[in-house]
Amino acid sequence: MSVNILLEAISIYFVIFSLASLSGLISERSGVINVGIDGMMVIGALAYAIVGSKMYKNDNTPILQLVPIIVAAIVGGLFALLHSFASIKLKADQIVSGTAINLFAQGIAMFLTTTRGWTESNGTLITSGYKIVSFSGTNNIFTLYLLISIIITCFSGIYFSFTRTGVRHIAVGENPQAVSSSGINVLKYRYLAVLTSGLLAGISGAFFVILKNNGNFYGTVNGFGFIALAIMIVGQWKIRFTVVASFLFSVFFTIGEKIFYLTSNEWIKSNGNLFNMMPFILSLLTMITISKFSKPPKSIGEPYEKSKR
Repeated sequence: MSVNILLEAISIYFVIFSLASLSGLISERSGVINVGIDGMMVIGALAYAIVGSKMYKNDNTPILQLVPIIVAAIVGGLFALLHSFASIKLKADQIVSGTAINLFAQGIAMFLTTTRGWTESNGTLITSGYKIVSFSGTNNIFTLYLLISIIITCFSGIYFSFTRTGVRHIAVGENPQAVSSSGINVLKYRYLAVLTSGLLAGISGAFFVILKNNGNFYGTVNGFGFIALAIMIVGQWKIRFTVVASFLFSVFFTIGEKIFYLTSNEWIKSNGNLFNMMPFILSLLTMITISKFSKPPKSIGEPYEKSKR
């Protein structure tokens, strides 16, 4: 099996996982738990699918797919605002709010992918036929989407490490009362963090459709949003570790998907479903191993009460 095929698969998973896990990290660094990443990815994927399929009929220039990608980000951000309103303004349980977002988004996606007028004859919502924009010739290792994910990740690293706003962002998740006493608006930081989280989740959902599903949307993102949460925890809410964890999980999933091509062993080939479970099992074992050492933001999941200052 060509090494390029393995690298291509790793690249695809890395793009999706890195952005989705970064989405969770940005929200939770401000103290707001976001288990609704999967739902925000789903709604972003749906938005990309609908807008992309309509645009492609008029112009199939590959670079124009940036428009539905932007739409996917905006729609993901709007869903994130629902989560922020419930968890920040109404002080609802953040896990319950995120779960509701997941169910709501999944319901909308499944309804539209089976609604006549939106779907093709096989019941699948087909996105545009836009080609993947790749900078590495005939393979899809170094793509436009990988470049975007690298730029966003680097910018986020600079933001948290070298800017005053980023340091305040982290402080809001650690000790909001102390931050508030110095005149910083805690609620503003949390709203913006959750909004940014939704924007990134929407982009990740669009990239899932483009890279993983070859432009097709089947009403789900295969639970990758939940895998992203696991990656974020393994990465200890730190960008550099989260990037490494994203790569490791990408390798796990690539091996599980491509193992049939890596060996001539008949037993392995005849038990393909067992090996498809391998990345999830490895992810679970990694979570169990790392969880005891986890050090999340101190105020994560706690509604901000100004009166407690």
